[in-house]
Amino acid sequence: MNPNLRHHRHPATTLNTNTSSSSTTTGSSGSVRGTLLKLLVAAVILSTLVVAVSGASMLSALVEEPNKQFLTTTPTRHHTVAATPREDEILPTEHHNRSAPSTVDNAQVPVGSAFVGPHTCASLRLRVQQEGTHQLRGVSSPLAAHTGLFIGCLGDSITEGVHHKGKRKKGTTFHPFPHYLQQYLEAKLKYVKVVGYGHSGATLMNKTKLPYTSTKHWLAIKRDSPDIVVLLLGTNDSKKKHWLKAGGAVQFAVELQWMVKTLQELPSQPLVILGHPPPVFKSIDTIDNRTLVEQIYKQQKRVAAQLELPTFSLYQPLNSRGLMHDGVHPNDKGRHVIAEVVGEVLLQCLGRT
Repeated sequence: MNPNLRHHRHPATTLNTNTSSSSTTTGSSGSVRGTLLKLLVAAVILSTLVVAVSGASMLSALVEEPNKQFLTTTPTRHHTVAATPREDEILPTEHHNRSAPSTVDNAQVPVGSAFVGPHTCASLRLRVQQEGTHQLRGVSSPLAAHTGLFIGCLGDSITEGVHHKGKRKKGTTFHPFPHYLQQYLEAKLKYVKVVGYGHSGATLMNKTKLPYTSTKHWLAIKRDSPDIVVLLLGTNDSKKKHWLKAGGAVQFAVELQWMVKTLQELPSQPLVILGHPPPVFKSIDTIDNRTLVEQIYKQQKRVAAQLELPTFSLYQPLNSRGLMHDGVHPNDKGRHVIAEVVGEVLLQCLGRT
C-alpha cells in the first residue's frame, strides 16, 4: 500500500476520534448543569414555602397574644371567668339580615358569673366598714354633697338607655339600667348613689368616629370620681367599619388596660367592674356579633385576669329576643335584667349576699 495513503488516513481517524470524545464530554457537561439547575430551583421553592409558613405562624401568634409589654404576666389564680361561647353558639353574621331568632342558640355564659375574689374587693369592703358612709372626694363634683357608696356606670347606648330609633310608645315609662340599679341596691344598701355615664355610639378604641375618651361623659366620670365604676363598652367597637381600622384585638386589649388603669388612679381609687355586652340578634350599622364574641369577649377576659377585675356577662341573661328592642338595645325588661346582674356582682364585692 502506498505510504502516502496511510499517512493521509491516519489524521482522518484521529480527527473522528477527537470529535466523538468532544461530543461525549459536552453532553455529559450539559446533563450536570441541568441537574444542578433543577436542584437550585427546588431549593428556592422550598425556602420560599418555609418563609411563608413561618410568616403565617408569626402573624397568628401576634393576633392571638396581645402586646406583652402592656399586659404583663401575673401569677395565676383560681378565677371563675365566664367561658367564651363556642362557634356554634354564635349568631352567624350572614343571618343578621334575616328574621332574628328568639334566642342565640346554646349559649353557655353563666348569669352574672364573675371573678369576684376577696382580694379584689377587700379594700372597698374595708373602706365601707370603717367609714360607714363614704364622703365623695371630688370637690368640684355636683354630687359632692352626697354621702354613701357612689357607683358610676360607664358605657355606650346600652348604658345610656336609648333605642336605635330614639322612639318609644306614648305613655310608656323609659329608664336606663342605672336607674333600675339604683332601685335594686336601695333595697339592700342604706346609702348608695348610682349615676349613668353612657354615651350613645361610643367605642373603647380611639381610632373610630366616636371614642368614649372624646366625650363629655369621660370628663364627667373622672371629675366625679366614683367609688365603683361599671365599665360596659365593646358593642360599637365590633362594627366592621371600626374593628380592623382601629387596630383589632391587640389594640383593643391595650386600650382597655389603659382605660382601667386611668380610672383606678382617680382620687377615689375606684373598683372597676368589667362587663361583657349582650348578644347581637340583628346587626345595626355593621355591629358584628361574631367579632363581639370571638374577639372582644376574649380580650376583655384576658385583661380582667391580668388586672384582677371583677367581671359579669350579659350574654346569657339577655339571650332572648323578647328582652331586646331592636336586636342590639335591650328593652325595658332587658334593662331590669341588666340591673339585677350588675347589682348581684356589686353585692358580692361588698360581701352582702
